[in-house]
Amino acid sequence: PAYMNWNEEFTSPKMSYAEALTECHRQASPNISSLETEFVDKIAKHQRARMSSLQACSLAELKNSEPLRRLLALPALQSQAVQPLLSYCIDSSFLQLARRDGS
Repeated sequence: PAYMNWNEEFTSPKMSYAEALTECHRQASPNISSLETEFVDKIAKHQRARMSSLQACSLAELKNSEPLRRLLALPALQSQAVQPLLSYCIDSSFLQLARRDGS
């Protein structure tokens, strides 16, 4: 929207349509990857902010459980680029389970 300033919302560089199209067709694009990471991080933060305190505490307990700590210790999941997506997936899975159980 016109009232939003790109540089206030994102750290990733703003691209023109032609630049974005070219970047999307590349095998690996650091510009696209950083923007995707920013989007996921913003969505995850918004999602976490909407959790109740009980849900937030339960999620923290889940993240400290032994099976999840072993999963998070895998070398493939240590990348900084993976962390926002991983956190979003764990949070979303927890919320789905909580809704199913009526929490």
